[in-house]
Amino acid sequence: MSRWKGVPPLLAGRWQIPLVACALVAAAVALYRMKPPERSVPFDALLADVIALADAGKFYDAADAAANLLKRDPPLPRRERAVLHSVLADLICHEEMIRGLPNRHNAALLLRQHEAALAYGYPPNERTVLRAGRAHEWLGQTQAAINAYRAVVAQDAGADARRTALQGLVRLLEGQPNADEERRRCIEALLAEEGVAPGYLWWSLQHAVREALDRGDVQRARDLLARYGARFERSDLKGYCDFLWAWVHLRDGETDRAQPLVDRVEDWLAQKGQTDEEMDQAGFLPAMNRWLCGCIHLAEGRPQAALAHFDETLALQSHGDLLVMTAVGQVRALALLERHEAARALLRDTVARLQGDSATLSGGLPRLRRTVEELIEQRDRAGDTENTLAYLELSLDLTPEEPLRLALLERLGQEYAEAATLATELKERQRLHERSAAAYERAVDLARLDEPRCAALLWACAQQFDQSGRSFDARRLLLRFVEGRPLDPRMPQALLQLGQAYAAVGQLEEAIRYHRRLIDAFPLLEEAWRARLLIADCLVALGDEHHAEAQQILLDLLEDEHVAPPAPVFREALFELCDLFYQRGAYVDAISRMEDFLAFYPDDPESYRVRFMLADAYRRSARALRDRESAPPAQRERASRERFRRAAELFGAFSTAAEAMP
Repeated sequence: MSRWKGVPPLLAGRWQIPLVACALVAAAVALYRMKPPERSVPFDALLADVIALADAGKFYDAADAAANLLKRDPPLPRRERAVLHSVLADLICHEEMIRGLPNRHNAALLLRQHEAALAYGYPPNERTVLRAGRAHEWLGQTQAAINAYRAVVAQDAGADARRTALQGLVRLLEGQPNADEERRRCIEALLAEEGVAPGYLWWSLQHAVREALDRGDVQRARDLLARYGARFERSDLKGYCDFLWAWVHLRDGETDRAQPLVDRVEDWLAQKGQTDEEMDQAGFLPAMNRWLCGCIHLAEGRPQAALAHFDETLALQSHGDLLVMTAVGQVRALALLERHEAARALLRDTVARLQGDSATLSGGLPRLRRTVEELIEQRDRAGDTENTLAYLELSLDLTPEEPLRLALLERLGQEYAEAATLATELKERQRLHERSAAAYERAVDLARLDEPRCAALLWACAQQFDQSGRSFDARRLLLRFVEGRPLDPRMPQALLQLGQAYAAVGQLEEAIRYHRRLIDAFPLLEEAWRARLLIADCLVALGDEHHAEAQQILLDLLEDEHVAPPAPVFREALFELCDLFYQRGAYVDAISRMEDFLAFYPDDPESYRVRFMLADAYRRSARALRDRESAPPAQRERASRERFRRAAELFGAFSTAAEAMP
């Protein structure tokens, strides 16, 4: 009997499954061996496909193809990855160059691909350095872009790469500190190029003329046009030269010569009809001519007509350098119309519009700032404090450089402080002092490495906060001032004010501590004498148990050989001692000190109060004498009567003097 007898039918035949599986595997192996081997496509062929896509204008497809190759598994060799990263950087750069306004995200991506190519060993050359410079410029990384362009100019670069780098330097060096001479050399190098396309010359000559006019050197602008303008004598280029001559005539005050040339350019543009893309990219003449027409109206005192022409300019072109130049004209026109708030709003709006255009913002911001500086000086000369301060605040918003911001904040603090002294209402005066303090405090952090300047700003800030009534902030700044400056000549006054600030908020023990610190460090100065007086004030305020100590401090101060009656602190100490004796009921001592006070200061404003207190002290001491048991009754009675008589005389004199007062 088979040993499989009794096996359930469900499992019948299952022993054959492994044999079937083996047969299938064997068949698969046979088929795989019959399959032709995969062909390995050379990298150069793959790269050629990517480049062919780019050459056909299919940049997105080319970029996708390069990106997919970089994702291959296993990864391509380092050399091939370096080439692909560089190709991707080139594709992104080309795409962004043909945009009206480069995309910051794409510029950052370009830079990452460029850096990856270098990291994988791609050898740098003028093309890669130039594209890195462009990416830095688009991202607003001005110094990195300048360094890249300088590197291209310094090496033996091809003509086109060198011109492009020089143009980049001309753009970015505008407004950079100590860069005027280098920028001028770059412009001259561009102009000196022989056989360049008209677009290059048009761009270069514009910047050369503007650079000369910005410096007020009209003669240099004339010389430039006389030397290089002949290249525009062709009929299809003449309008460009006429425009530049009109610009020079305008800046030389010759509007009667500028206007006909502007009109001639308009006629030339109408007759020319067709556009020249290369020339338009270097400077769109129809819009520029409208702008210049607006500038002529502005120079002739017609700001409203100028604004209309500036609107026409922006309708034709509202980006790049021309946006900045038009904004400058609009702001000046609005200022002539006394529409200063609108002028400031327009400037802020222009800067906001340029935030996505780092290349234009880099050179445009200094020009906008110079315009604001002109308006600040105009408003200041006119005595227009409100608008002077408002334009100063705006100039601060347009100034990212720390040294310039520091100088502006110092001036702003000073201007607010001066305005506060002229204000007639208390609240307005306090507000202006507070704004002054805020400006000085912002300046403190920028001057942290310049100790004398930082100390001066801390001091000024504390004084302004004190005058604004913000004693807490005054104390906060004074605390910063007194730490680490033991030899500063303002230290005695700072310690004195610090003690007063603590006393003003009821922290009398802290006030006494700083006053004692002043006395210990500078015992012979007038501030130390006043500190002794203020300690006595604090002790009196602390309660009766401290009155004896306060009294002794005042007595010691009056007996100090360095403190004489002419000193204000002597007068105040004597007056306070009179009051303290009077309040404590020490009438005999009070009478003696009050008579001294009236002898020293007969015309003092407090003399009326002292005279009343003296009369009352005689009256009160007369009553006290009657109750004294240490003297014989008759003697007490005589002395008491004498003091009542003296009190009556003094009250009578006080009443007569009071009636005679106006």
